[in-house]
Amino acid sequence: MPRAFTAIDIPSGIAETLRKKQNELGLGKPVDPEKMHITLEFFESVKSSEIDKIIDQLRRLETQPFKIRIEGLGAFPSRKYIRVLWAGVESKRLFDVYQKCSNHSLESDNSHDFNPHVTLSRIDDVRRRDKKRINNFLDQHTDTVFGEFEANQIKFYRSDLEAGGSKYSVIHSENLR
Repeated sequence: MPRAFTAIDIPSGIAETLRKKQNELGLGKPVDPEKMHITLEFFESVKSSEIDKIIDQLRRLETQPFKIRIEGLGAFPSRKYIRVLWAGVESKRLFDVYQKCSNHSLESDNSHDFNPHVTLSRIDDVRRRDKKRINNFLDQHTDTVFGEFEANQIKFYRSDLEAGGSKYSVIHSENLR
């Protein structure tokens, strides 16, 4: 039973801008630009019948394309205990789309409230001097706009863990109309 998630992909130009920003900081394990996305729902282990339910829900979406702005940088779970660096996501319609996508009978494995973001890197251990550097970097980019795009598709991905990291395969793509 595979891991899977629904997501909105980040356009390559914005993803490359985010990669360059992450490289400026130079800490952590960066996410490849082609894997950058906004996760809507995550499923640790899905059965074939559950995959069909998720696809059916995506097919029933009645959502037109909408604008998303990538703005600001932050850290999870907090700036005192940094494990993930992320870019913020601003959109008036994203929460509505998230609710429509997740309006099915399955239980997702999201361990937190929906907080839209683009993961830039994961950090295993932050030294004290690095934490200060990260927080200064985050402060410098609180209001930085990295780009804006029109979300016109939601994808359902399979995620397989491999020695070199995770490999994503598209299970289903749904165009917004």
